[in-house]
Amino acid sequence: MKSYGELQVKLNGLTPDQFGDRAGAAVANGWVRDRSKDEEMRRTGGDTWLTFTLAHHPVLPPAFLFLTEKAPGVLYVPNVISPARDQLGYDEYNAILTSFCDDVLARLQPPHSIEVDLAGTTIDLATQLPAEVYQRLRAFSIAANKSTGSSHPYDRERWLDFLIEAVERRAALDPHTLSRWLVDEGQWDAEKASRLAEEYEFGRELLERRRRAS
Repeated sequence: MKSYGELQVKLNGLTPDQFGDRAGAAVANGWVRDRSKDEEMRRTGGDTWLTFTLAHHPVLPPAFLFLTEKAPGVLYVPNVISPARDQLGYDEYNAILTSFCDDVLARLQPPHSIEVDLAGTTIDLATQLPAEVYQRLRAFSIAANKSTGSSHPYDRERWLDFLIEAVERRAALDPHTLSRWLVDEGQWDAEKASRLAEEYEFGRELLERRRRAS
């Protein structure tokens, strides 16, 4: 299942300004260092903002890529936006991140002066969830009547088994990702998937509260 990638840059002793200067000198293939937007972004919060603009790329749409501090010595990309799109799709968003890695970060001098980590472009619940949680989710999705969601008694039983297992195993699964998985992998209707995600969120909060109180 596709996801928006996460790009981090470990500066290895460089200051953000030093990194910005070196990255600005390394840009290629349509990328430019856009200092005009840095101050504008600082007004939204945070001292460190570095903006890069992509224009006239042969394949990719125009875009603004922002970097800010995630931790001391570590920058990350909180968002990429395009003036040509209401919202970038997964493929275009990740392709822009990849282009930035290849056409800017990989060209920094001296070579290997920073560490780059681009991850999270796909989500595989089969490997990211505890096996028991994924098995119960899949069993529910396969057997359920997709026109009625979790309302049938047998479907409700399988759904609750999954929910309880997710809480007991402390599975890292948010409602949005669950909804997307139901649509993309389980072939559920988007409205039914959204309703199940809401049930999941409420049920999980309730069970977590009960667990903490016991």
